[in-house]
Amino acid sequence: MLSVRSQAISLAIGLALLLLWISQVEERPNSDPNWDASFAPTIHITTEARRSGAGGERRAIIRIARSYLGTPYGSYGGAMLCSDFTRAVFGRATGVWMPANYVKQRSYGTAVYRWKRGDLLLYGDHVGIYWGNGNIIHSSKYFGYVVVSEEKYLYGYIGARRIR
Repeated sequence: MLSVRSQAISLAIGLALLLLWISQVEERPNSDPNWDASFAPTIHITTEARRSGAGGERRAIIRIARSYLGTPYGSYGGAMLCSDFTRAVFGRATGVWMPANYVKQRSYGTAVYRWKRGDLLLYGDHVGIYWGNGNIIHSSKYFGYVVVSEEKYLYGYIGARRIR
């Protein structure tokens, strides 16, 4: 758990990065065909779930994941690949911003063998979040949206991780 001083320092750094990013955006507007938003820094903000402990984090993960239901699958504006979805959910819920790459996400958190709601479920070429009762919420290429589906229909299970 971070001390108040560490949280204040993290917030100050985040705000400084935000101001830097805003100044770069103003210098290179979106109308510039050579402009690439990928240079913008990722800002880490401590969430309300951190203050409420592990149970609060799991509830926050599910609540935030639910807010993405129906979001289109894909790599274009407003759409999400499976790893984009899990990155966004865990980043907002726990403050842990994993890379948007399902292979790299496998190294985050702690391996678990008994799933709890909010655990990261890993597959050969896919990743999602355990919803509970044998279901997974994920950005599905098959359905074309973020959906809740039965985990037993997904193939290539590798393992599960608990992100804190």
